[in-house]
Amino acid sequence: MEFSTADGRSIHKGLDFLYPFIREKPSWPYQKDVMYWENWPVAQPFLIFGAQAFSKEEWFSAWKNLDHKPEVVEVVRNLPIRNPIIWF
Repeated sequence: MEFSTADGRSIHKGLDFLYPFIREKPSWPYQKDVMYWENWPVAQPFLIFGAQAFSKEEWFSAWKNLDHKPEVVEVVRNLPIRNPIIWF
């Protein structure tokens, strides 16, 4: 069973919202609100965990194709789990 708040918010809806922008970064319609904008996205663990939890093969494919070894220190610092496969 999937958890959602009383007003309908959920992790699944959040990932559904973010995925298209991870897949196609130029489609982001909002202000570029992070430093090192050009160095993102990288292989964020939410994609692989979400892919497994919600059976979303396209999220896993996107994760596989992103940068798994970023070298920019600020990006590395914000990538909390570098080897999420070991969690399965």
